Amino acid sequence: MKKSDLQFSNPHLEQITFKTKEISKSIEDDIPIEINIQVIREENINEAVVQFHIMIGELDMKKEESKYSVFLDATTSANFKWNDNLSDNIENMLRINGGAVLLSYIRPIIASLTMQAGIQPLHLPFVNFTE
Repeated sequence: MKKSDLQFSNPHLEQITFKTKEISKSIEDDIPIEINIQVIREENINEAVVQFHIMIGELDMKKEESKYSVFLDATTSANFKWNDNLSDNIENMLRINGGAVLLSYIRPIIASLTMQAGIQPLHLPFVNFTE
């Protein structure tokens, strides 16, 4: 097996906010899911931090409650390193591969949180990070 020229380490949860409505037992099919990926790096250094931010549902700021059955706001991140031969397209690779890796870390946390809250587990769908 040959290791990839792009490696990651220290994936971790940076922050999470989770709220439910008391009467909810299931999650709406049309609940909004927003994902944002940020790459933090310095020029000419083959290292970066990729942050994966996900927001599920909406929060009514006046009432401080979820507009949907669930509100979740979470950020995970990891450190990435790569070899010089990847430097040409690295920003795109970090967004696509970093997003896919970090989604796989947050997915079971979200499923577990929703299940422990007494509602159906929310299983995040696959995401096409190339578009």
